[in-house]
Amino acid sequence: MKKVQFHPSIEKLQVVSSSDDGTVRVWDLIMKSSAARFEIGRSQVLDFVFTSDSKTLVVTSQDDKVSYWSL
Repeated sequence: MKKVQFHPSIEKLQVVSSSDDGTVRVWDLIMKSSAARFEIGRSQVLDFVFTSDSKTLVVTSQDDKVSYWSL
């Protein structure tokens, strides 16, 4: 399952995307490049959400894992 979402903070011009290969990327829209790449594993990413302070990304995967990534 692929997903794309803008970073909730207005100050950050970033987009976060997931792909079927178990990776999540943060794209910097100003630099027009990948700012970060998180590997969840071999399992498909099911969903991701930002915490209320927009500083952490919570990622769930098909193998029932939950990962927390500091942004």
